[in-house]
Amino acid sequence: MEGRKDNNLKGIDVSNWQGNINFKSVKNEGIEVVYIKATEGDYFKDSYAKQNYERAKAEGLKVGFYHFFKPNKNAKRQAKYFIDYLNEIGATDYDCKLALDVETTEGRSAYELTTICIEFLEEVRKITNREVIVYTYTSFANNNLDNRLGVYPLWIAEYGVKAPKDNRVWNSWIGFQYSDKGKVAGVSGNCDMNEFKEEILDVKNNFKLYNATTKNVSTYLNIREKGEIDSKIIGKIPAGEKFMIKWVDSNYLGWYLIEYKNITGYVSSKYVEKFQMATTYNVSDFLNVRERGTTDSKVVAIIDDGEIFRIDWVDSDYIGWYRITTKYGKNGFVKADFVKKI
Repeated sequence: MEGRKDNNLKGIDVSNWQGNINFKSVKNEGIEVVYIKATEGDYFKDSYAKQNYERAKAEGLKVGFYHFFKPNKNAKRQAKYFIDYLNEIGATDYDCKLALDVETTEGRSAYELTTICIEFLEEVRKITNREVIVYTYTSFANNNLDNRLGVYPLWIAEYGVKAPKDNRVWNSWIGFQYSDKGKVAGVSGNCDMNEFKEEILDVKNNFKLYNATTKNVSTYLNIREKGEIDSKIIGKIPAGEKFMIKWVDSNYLGWYLIEYKNITGYVSSKYVEKFQMATTYNVSDFLNVRERGTTDSKVVAIIDDGEIFRIDWVDSDYIGWYRITTKYGKNGFVKADFVKKI
């Protein structure tokens, strides 16, 4: 993997072990990112998380949160516990991707541990509509995780090296914890030291999985207040733009109630082309989304069983596969055997 660089963001991660922190001094040391422990398992809430969040934000630092994973506790319950605590302390304006800290197996096999980590990560994404990352260390990844986790960005810990080694799951990182013995003004005792790439910063995922576009429209499709040709025009959809059909209103036959850029109104069905939506079929947990339409291609995303996605096209280069878009805006290929059109 690549090593540290001068233009990376400088960061620390903290918990109750550091006690009271002077974040003004931390910022003056050149620190830009602070990851804060929030929860552990489904039983521990870090009592310093609220003040760490508020004080770090007050100094203009970029803030993220992590959850310490306990494999012997229910994964989805841990995810809810994590997010509920962030809401409880008012920590809703965080800047960095939410992190799962996994560094203990509690007797789980690599397959079992990876499966429940994915359950946690996908539940956090589902609740927050935000992106997630995995924190672990190199030897743990090699011995206790499998490559299904490789679809999530990595925050890796490896000390005493300029660059972390590749492992069997990841070959790149967006966070590198290079020391657990750092000294930073404003923090008592030793401190974990990190470098982060810009990708660590999170933009709330406002992607919408549109299910329709215009048809036989040269310029604009009018959005009307009611499903009537002489009803007031309240918006316009440019030809070729995507939008969301919300439902068919029995009061206005031949019209769809749609949403486009925060405008909700009616368009004539004559000018609408519906996309093919689909869900999983005969899938127990997750459906892999691959970079290409081959079973040995890299997994670029996963789709929860029962989740809705859009079929974009059938690629003649990959017979038996669909090119799709997930509800998070990720593109790739899924095997047609595991797809049910809706």
